[in-house]
Amino acid sequence: YTDTVIRIKVVAHPTMSGYTKPDVCLGDTVQLGLSGLSASAYAFTWYVDNVLLNSSGALIIITGNSNSSGPYIISWVDSGQHVIKVSSVSEEGCKSRPAYDSVNVRPKPDASFQIISNIGGGLCIEDSVLFKANTSNYSYSYVWTPEHYFDNINASSIYGKMENTHSIITLTVTDPYGCYATTSQEVDPGT
Repeated sequence: YTDTVIRIKVVAHPTMSGYTKPDVCLGDTVQLGLSGLSASAYAFTWYVDNVLLNSSGALIIITGNSNSSGPYIISWVDSGQHVIKVSSVSEEGCKSRPAYDSVNVRPKPDASFQIISNIGGGLCIEDSVLFKANTSNYSYSYVWTPEHYFDNINASSIYGKMENTHSIITLTVTDPYGCYATTSQEVDPGT
């Protein structure tokens, strides 16, 4: 009768958690990475909406770390709610439970506008003209430039006085999440 001793290494299942900002704007460049991991976590697999990160059409990977844990610098190209999943495996092959996070990618607001003149036959210098954003939302902020043309009162419709020929009027619209868009139009009143 012989005693045999076999050493068995017991490894805990790896754990980890991923993180990205919960609200971002379409086209923003943000970081995606791990916010925590156990010592046994070794290799990582990332998914966006159950599609492998590097195959996802919802984002572009701008830079990635050579380690599968990231961090990644990504730019979102698809608006809406997206679910991020990361899973891990230990060096010994023990698999983790997946960890989930989500991100709401907000579309940029509409900054297009119309120039409305009540004067027939065109515009003249010193005429007052109504500039009207095509989308009006009370929670957005509206900044019209050049500032000396307007009383910037954070309005989606505003009167401006034509002071120069070949003026460029710009509207910047910002939503409550900091997403913004800018549109410019040339106005050419006669002399």
